[in-house]
Amino acid sequence: MKTKSSFSSNIPRLASPRSEEGFSLVEVLLSLVLLTIVMLLTVNLMMSEIQGNHSGRSFTEATSIATDMVEKLMEVDYTDLTDFDGYDTTEEPPGLEPALSYCGEWRQWIRNELPRGYGEIDIVYETNLSRIEVLVRFEDAAGVREVKLATMRNNVL
Repeated sequence: MKTKSSFSSNIPRLASPRSEEGFSLVEVLLSLVLLTIVMLLTVNLMMSEIQGNHSGRSFTEATSIATDMVEKLMEVDYTDLTDFDGYDTTEEPPGLEPALSYCGEWRQWIRNELPRGYGEIDIVYETNLSRIEVLVRFEDAAGVREVKLATMRNNVL
């Protein structure tokens, strides 16, 4: 026959002083403060990422706009390049084709994609070469930024 051990029944059980109390008000408030700090830091990080993405998108768009105009200017007849020289998108496009349509499209593209942006075209003529410079400037959260592309073109027909 088995008997219960008197040893285990004689030891009083120690109850945890907080076994049924739950969390104290101080612990809950501290947890809420820590959670709030973490959430605020996360939101701040997300806002920085959003600004960085927008800035990167604007810079990519400005590069695409400038590249498109350089490519168009490389296709234009040499004798028509003078119509583009000194053009600024804050002005009306020049009155002669192809400058009228190219500059009008370019101006509209800049207005649509870079609301606070503008573009400039500068052509420097040399004996047998022309230096074509296209500048697209825009403003974002980081300040005023610009993309400037330049290429050389043979003036010989």
